[in-house]
Amino acid sequence: MGNEGMAQRCWYAEDLRLRAPVRRNMAIVGAFAAVARERFLGPGPWSIQAYPHDVFLTPNDDPHWVYHDVLVSIDPARQLNNGMPSL
Repeated sequence: MGNEGMAQRCWYAEDLRLRAPVRRNMAIVGAFAAVARERFLGPGPWSIQAYPHDVFLTPNDDPHWVYHDVLVSIDPARQLNNGMPSL
């Protein structure tokens, strides 16, 4: 993912800083920028829930899909998710 991946993570962290209570703790913002979210999701494509009833399957395994304030399903049968970061 390289520099592009780092740029995506930094954008993601800044977006969360502006829209979620994490802005009170800049260490959390730094963690979102430093850690690759896709490492915790399993292989893509991923099932993403962007809004309460807007669920879609990403067309590929490009990590840019998960660098948004979205819930990513890991195991739907067990209701195991990588939660919506702003929550």
